Amino acid sequence: MGETNNTVVTGEDVQKLMGILSGFKGQYAQLHDDFTKLGGAQSETVVKLGKLTDDMVSLQAKYATDAAKRLDAIEEKLNRGPATPTAPKSIGQMVIEDAGLLAGIKSGGRFAATITLKGTLQSLMQKDITTISQSWPQLLQMIAPIGHPPIGVRQLVPQGRTGSGSVEYIEETSFTNNAAVVAEGAAKPKSDKVFTPRTSVVRTIAHYFKMSKQTFDDLPFLASQVENNGIWGIQTVEDNQLLNGSGAPPNLQGFNVVATAAPAPAPATGATLVDAIGAAVFDLAAKGFIADGSVVNPADWGHVAMLKNIQGNYIFSNPLDYASGGRIWGTRLVASANQAAGTFLTGAFQGHSQILDREDVHVQVANQNEDDFIKNMVTILIEERLALVIFQVKAFEKGVVPTGTTELDETPVRRGAK
Repeated sequence: MGETNNTVVTGEDVQKLMGILSGFKGQYAQLHDDFTKLGGAQSETVVKLGKLTDDMVSLQAKYATDAAKRLDAIEEKLNRGPATPTAPKSIGQMVIEDAGLLAGIKSGGRFAATITLKGTLQSLMQKDITTISQSWPQLLQMIAPIGHPPIGVRQLVPQGRTGSGSVEYIEETSFTNNAAVVAEGAAKPKSDKVFTPRTSVVRTIAHYFKMSKQTFDDLPFLASQVENNGIWGIQTVEDNQLLNGSGAPPNLQGFNVVATAAPAPAPATGATLVDAIGAAVFDLAAKGFIADGSVVNPADWGHVAMLKNIQGNYIFSNPLDYASGGRIWGTRLVASANQAAGTFLTGAFQGHSQILDREDVHVQVANQNEDDFIKNMVTILIEERLALVIFQVKAFEKGVVPTGTTELDETPVRRGAK
C-alpha cells in the first residue's frame, strides 16, 4: 500500500501550480502549431503532442479540483478549532476488544490469543508530579494553591540597580551644632560632624524544584504554576529580609534590626495601633524626618478596622466597601505577614533607604543537575540578587501595638458640663 501524502497545499501554491501548468499548455500548443506548419498536421509527432496537450489540460483540472477540496477541508478544520482530547482506552478495555481474542471466544474451542497493546505501558497511564501512575481521571486545567500571605515592603523603598557585588556609602552618624551669636572680633564656634563609611553587600535569595521531564512536557500549566510559586517564594523571603534580616552573612540587614524604639502613645489606657503609629510619626517629624510609610501585621490592622464606637458604628472602615492599605497619619500603610504580630514599623523610606537590584528574579530550567539527565528529571531554579541600603537608621522607628478596646466612646461633651 502506498504512503499517503499529507502535504498541505496553500492557496498561493495552488495559484503557482496553475500558472506552471498553464505555461506548459501554452508552450505545447505553440509547438503543435509549429509542427503543423512545418511537417503536416497528420504526422505521428503532432498527434502525440496533441494528446500531451490534452493530458495537461486534464491534469490542470484534476489538481485544481483536489487543491480546492484540500483548502475547503483546512478551512473547515480551522473553523472547528482544536479537537477535544479524549482519554485513552484502559489496558483492560483494549484486551477485551481485541479482534483475535473475540474470534477465539466465538470459535467455541480451545484457542490462544496474543494481544498487542498500542503504545508503551507508560503512555497508557497518567503521570503526575509524584511519579505515581494511576488510572486516567478527568484532568482539570487548574491547581489548588496554598495561601499566599500578603507582602509589600519593597513598594515603600526607592529602587535602583548595581553592577557590583557590594555598595559603599557615607553615613552622617552625629552632628554637634555649636552655632551661636558671635560678638564683633570674637572667635567663631566650631561645630562637629562625624561621617562613617558603610558597606552593603549584595545577597542572593534562591531555591529550586524538581519534577519529571514527562510532567514538565505534558502538563505545561503545572510547570507554569511551579514557576509562579517559585517566584512568590523568593518575594516573600525578600520581604522578610527587608524587614527582619539580621545583617549577619548571608542575610540582608533589615529595617526592624536598625530602627529605634518609638515612644509610647498617650494616653496609655485605651490607646490603639493608630495612636502608636501617630506617636512614631510625630516623634520622627520632631527629629527632622517626615515619615512616608508604615508596616503592620494584617491581623493587627484588622483589629483597627473593626473598632466601633458605643453606637456600634465602625470608625476606621466601611465593611461594605473595604480595601486594604490606604494611608494613616500621612504615611502609606502596608500590611505584611512578615511584620511580627503586635509590632509595627514607621519611617521615612524615601531618601533614607534604597533597594539596589543586581539581578531581577529569574527562572532557569535544566536537566543537567546531579543525575537529572539519566532520571529524566528537570530542575527549576529561581533566584535574585539585591542589596538594601539604609542611609540613615534614625529615620525609622518601631513599636509595640497597644492593647486597646473594641469600643471607643465618641459621646460629645458639652462645654460647661459638670
